[in-house]
Amino acid sequence: MSDCAGQVHDWEPHGLLQLTALDFTFATHFGKDFNFLSPLDTNGAADREYTLGAFQDFLTGFDFILKHQALGPLLQNRYPNKLSQKVAKFYSSVAKVETSAREIIEQRKKELSEGAEPKCTVLDKLIAEKRLHLTWNLITFTLSGGTSVPSNIEWFLYLMCINQDAQKKARAEVDALGKDPTDNDDLDKLRYVEACVLETLR
Repeated sequence: MSDCAGQVHDWEPHGLLQLTALDFTFATHFGKDFNFLSPLDTNGAADREYTLGAFQDFLTGFDFILKHQALGPLLQNRYPNKLSQKVAKFYSSVAKVETSAREIIEQRKKELSEGAEPKCTVLDKLIAEKRLHLTWNLITFTLSGGTSVPSNIEWFLYLMCINQDAQKKARAEVDALGKDPTDNDDLDKLRYVEACVLETLR
């Protein structure tokens, strides 16, 4: 698949869906639109690459830790365990994720103290509630859907591909709406699509 600049990329649905999930959660939780899906966007490129790398390394490392949790004592952040590249990379990513989140939080606190309008984001709500341990509260919210959401969407797309009749019916319902859904009234008109999503989750 090629982008608007003619550069060819391997089309990997799982990777694209994970980027979509991270884009969405960063926008709604941190109030930051990193535009992870557009690597050619030069606006804030350094911050985007650093944050994306940190969170992707964290998700990969966390998956490795979960799969090898029986080896718990060998996965702790100390010598000689850190000689394992995967263990060392995981703990390095934890520090980067924490630093990245803390910088975003401090920047937002400064903006609010200077009179910025509060946004409807998880970060602004947590700041308003004066929550303790704000950094990891926010990271947990952000990472909680980082793997489960893309996997569920992949499964939904697979089921729609192998069930052509269901796909046609859902497509017709979306086409009848004629626009992107913007409120609950629009979503109420997509009952069949909702049923397909719920069946996927079941």
